[in-house]
Amino acid sequence: MKNTELRIGNYVQTDKGIEQVLSVYGKEDRIGIETKSYVYYPIENVKAVRLTQEMLIDAGFEKSKPRSGVFCAFVKEGIRINMSNSLNFYYHRWNTIDSLHELQNFWHGIFKVDLTIKL
Repeated sequence: MKNTELRIGNYVQTDKGIEQVLSVYGKEDRIGIETKSYVYYPIENVKAVRLTQEMLIDAGFEKSKPRSGVFCAFVKEGIRINMSNSLNFYYHRWNTIDSLHELQNFWHGIFKVDLTIKL
């Protein structure tokens, strides 16, 4: 993971569990994040949180009738996230979303507001 992939408010995996990013540092000698628990983590100690069906539901998505070739689907405010038969999440033409922070950034890019998630 790169610090350029993260925004304030993204969820990441640290040694303390799933934490929300408070700030992102990008200087040569200090590349990393600070979490809401006020702990600084070098970026190499931070991992992406793998997206799950439960997280989509916690973010307000509702299960929807799957289309042909789709294992299941989730919809919120006109945005459809599909899960393939190989259990990968994607939207429009197989653009994958593998992690929670990718979903958060995708949502913010479309609606210009943060995605509310009840973890």
